[in-house]
Amino acid sequence: MKLSRLLPLLFVLTVVVYYSCRKAETSLEPTGEHIVDNIRASVSGRVTDGEKVPVGGATVTAGGATTTTDVDGNFYFSDVTLDRTAGLIKVEKEGFFTGYKTLMLQTGDNNNTALELVKKTVTGTFDVAAGGIVNMPNDGGSIQFAPNAIINEITKQPYKGTVVVYAAAIHPDMDNFYDIMPGTLRGIDKHNKEMGLQSFGMVGAELYSVSGEKLQLAPGITATWRMPVPQTLKVHAPADIALWSFNETTGLWKEEGRAVKMEDEYVGVLTHFSFWNCDAPFKVVKLKARLFAEDAPLANARVTITTALGNNNISGSGYTSGDGIIEGLVPANQKLALNVYNKCGDLVYAQEINPLFFDTDLGEISMHAGYSMIRVSGTVLNCERQAVQRGSVTLKVDAFVYRANVSNGRFSIMVARCTSGPAMATIVADDADKKMISEALEFEVNGNDRMPVKFPCAPKVRNSI
Repeated sequence: MKLSRLLPLLFVLTVVVYYSCRKAETSLEPTGEHIVDNIRASVSGRVTDGEKVPVGGATVTAGGATTTTDVDGNFYFSDVTLDRTAGLIKVEKEGFFTGYKTLMLQTGDNNNTALELVKKTVTGTFDVAAGGIVNMPNDGGSIQFAPNAIINEITKQPYKGTVVVYAAAIHPDMDNFYDIMPGTLRGIDKHNKEMGLQSFGMVGAELYSVSGEKLQLAPGITATWRMPVPQTLKVHAPADIALWSFNETTGLWKEEGRAVKMEDEYVGVLTHFSFWNCDAPFKVVKLKARLFAEDAPLANARVTITTALGNNNISGSGYTSGDGIIEGLVPANQKLALNVYNKCGDLVYAQEINPLFFDTDLGEISMHAGYSMIRVSGTVLNCERQAVQRGSVTLKVDAFVYRANVSNGRFSIMVARCTSGPAMATIVADDADKKMISEALEFEVNGNDRMPVKFPCAPKVRNSI
């Protein structure tokens, strides 16, 4: 893997924004009980499918707010109430399993994430009266259903007829595991204590009638899940392991049973259908750092943390905030490897971290971005040609979205370019005090353009987004 595609260059593009008057869119030692700490935060992210194709038109929910992804799969929440250490993002799109991402958030900063949705395809069918076994493709295991075990999820009445099963196995050795897995690898054990989790395999399953009604297991009835142990984890796979279901309200996993290793697969019973996980818990500590590149915060960079116990890897992944901050829970008492990847997917920094026994802040870490940088800066004026005192700007170029705050009419954004050719960019500004948003301006960026771009103030009132 090469360390960079382009020499780190810096260009400046000046932009002046005027407003059209449009309303803005309003050890297995437990770590302790999870305490909800609600804060106001901004969150942005990108939603793709299994082929890395952007998913537009998906419904995204954060706290009590809802928005829709654009054509490039991007979404943004400017000010929502979320749990600081377990902020839950939910993504829904017809034809896909619901996606979930659970974040540790920075107050007053833009928090970044990425989700990959799993397509729903019919895995198998069976008749309720007879029960049956549904096998998942690609050696993904199976689910066995007992006779007369299904009810209508809404009416709670026994269901008679054919059951259509959508199921997907999620293996921890998949390259995209951390993008598609629900939530985060943290859970609440049977003693109500929060733990870090090492996954040995997951499954997501949904049941429907032929006419599309949502179905569920009847109370007191279980289904048997068989999951092959991933080849890379067989040596260290425990003989007995906890089963965890994903809590769609808290964004954390909940311990709900046990699975037993029988030869090369885990066998356990499921009491309802959502996402399930075979996990070994471990003690965690909090790790924090702030990343810089070319003296600017390295925003929206992918960071992985890995520890190797023989062939038994425990790892996690996340994205830096707008201020370059990465924060999360990592395995305690283990030597760690930190890797940083830029927006172009290049490895730009690697560091070994000695075993941690307490919460640790690594402070500021500097590195080369590994790509060209363009500074887009300028002035935001309202329709009276007065400087906007509080607001933000949103810039889109090369399918990436950048955001920056406006203070006393001024803003500045560092833009990463993975290619040297020209590209079209769009920029929009909003005024937090007047609740107004500008019309979008389109302009070209090519690395050499230093000409100011001015926005005409079109006094047209539009509906809130």
